[in-house]
Amino acid sequence: MRIVYNVSRADLEALMQHHYEHGAATAGLRTATQWVLPALVAGVMTVLGIVQGAWPLPIIGILLALMLRVVLPRTMQWSIRVSVARAIAQGGHRALGRHELEITDDGLVDHADGEEYLHPWDELVDVVTLPERAFIYLGPRAAYVLSRQGVLEGDYQGFVRVLQKRLEASAATLPQ
Repeated sequence: MRIVYNVSRADLEALMQHHYEHGAATAGLRTATQWVLPALVAGVMTVLGIVQGAWPLPIIGILLALMLRVVLPRTMQWSIRVSVARAIAQGGHRALGRHELEITDDGLVDHADGEEYLHPWDELVDVVTLPERAFIYLGPRAAYVLSRQGVLEGDYQGFVRVLQKRLEASAATLPQ
């Protein structure tokens, strides 16, 4: 089974956003930006308010903490957009555009630039499906991005379903 699809800048941004929101490597960063920093700001302002006898300081601290909880995730989204733009400008443009993947008995074949890259089934880690995209992971941070809207030839739903079944079968045959 084969599929031909386009990868857009938005697809790459979605992959990076998924890594940020769900990746083990970014868990500490997420915790720090979403909980520790706002709690620290609220705590420091509350202590200052108590020590100085200034009741508005705790209220200001809580408002600042709430603002940080809203602003910091949006800052990360902006950072991701900038990172993708920078990567594309530095030669990452090959990740964009037309791609072709094929499911074979030996594994997943990437037909790119007139070459074929075979990823044996034991190399594939996972297939994560979202409403509009599927991420086909080759490692903890490397993945193909398959967008439902970007499909030019083939059946998105069928391709993803067959790929998931092949990965399940491959995982079942691995020695424990």
